[in-house]
Amino acid sequence: MEVTLTSRQISVQTVVPDSAVGTAAAPPPDGVLQRALDAPLELPPVNQCVVPGDRVVIAADPDAPQVIEAITEIHHRLCSVPELSISILLPPEFGQPHLTHLAQEIGQALENAVPVEVYDAEDEQQRSYLASSAAGERIYLARQLVDADLVITISAAQPDPLVGTTGATALLYPRFSEPAIIADFRGRELRAWQNAVTGHAAESASELIEEIGWLLGVQFSVSIVCGPDGTLENVFCGRADAAVRAAAEYLQRTRPAVAEDATTDLVVMDVAAVNEVCSWRQFARAVTVGATLTGYHGRVVVVCDLEAPDGTAMTALSRTENPEDLEQPLMLEPPPDAFEALQLIRCCRDVRILLRSSLPDAFVEELGMIPISDADEVQRLIDQAESPRVLRSASGTCCWPA
Repeated sequence: MEVTLTSRQISVQTVVPDSAVGTAAAPPPDGVLQRALDAPLELPPVNQCVVPGDRVVIAADPDAPQVIEAITEIHHRLCSVPELSISILLPPEFGQPHLTHLAQEIGQALENAVPVEVYDAEDEQQRSYLASSAAGERIYLARQLVDADLVITISAAQPDPLVGTTGATALLYPRFSEPAIIADFRGRELRAWQNAVTGHAAESASELIEEIGWLLGVQFSVSIVCGPDGTLENVFCGRADAAVRAAAEYLQRTRPAVAEDATTDLVVMDVAAVNEVCSWRQFARAVTVGATLTGYHGRVVVVCDLEAPDGTAMTALSRTENPEDLEQPLMLEPPPDAFEALQLIRCCRDVRILLRSSLPDAFVEELGMIPISDADEVQRLIDQAESPRVLRSASGTCCWPA
């Protein structure tokens, strides 16, 4: 069968065995977002969750597909309630230069009717004390969230070993917290991914995050599932725990976990652009999926239209002759892009990663990968493989053993 692998400006036409492609999810019906907002799970529609004069903060995940459309639809519904104070808050995102541009696009979509701000974790004036956790930990969050009468979250729903399924309160904490907490969670996230992929017991932060959501009083949440083309595949909204639970159940049906005996010699995948951006974090998630599927000494072909990274960890990786020497320092004091670098180091150690992108060949080689300059080479690799497997939007696949 014919399969087109697409990532932003790059498109690769391939012919693969029918057995190489899993069952694709049905495309969402028109108006799926509007219908989900019309009938939220365990809550009334969003405009009935507020009263005149309330302060409403919409915390939006830049990685959520069609996030501007979701914000615009929610804002339109809230406008039916008079005298609301509405603002949009975005988390600080390292390695996403489009964030300022995204904030401008959101403002334009709303005709500059509400403020759109990016949280600055380094600015103490932007934080406020929320409460102490059951373990006695003092919790600080963005002041706008603490002061709000209603917090609405819009987030991407993806499998994640640290929290189970991303979304709702997992968007708020630690991303809208203190720099030390954010750094600590980077290390916890790295350990959770390492343990999950190797089959060890995964570290969990779900109880703490759920507790913080309860303390903050997060109510209305929108969880968006990304489809193979980077757009919205499905959406679940309503009470925070109900929306995340419904998204998790959907992911379990459509993104089955990788079985230990399901390995193959070649995985071919693409990483779709979400909101016109292909991030290195999404790339790292996808590569980890491929490495898990191929096992040791397999080959992973990735079609991903990336921009050259400028973070501390990825820059160090491109300049070192011994990538494994970076592992311990990056684990001990992980910079914001440590996840991308460490996942790439570990995957390159176990499998051969071949990348079809717009990056210079020399730079791809510096990162430990093999560049594919000719799109026809992808087809040749498929033809030579004994049991190729094709994954669309692989970064949203559950990549730890079942």
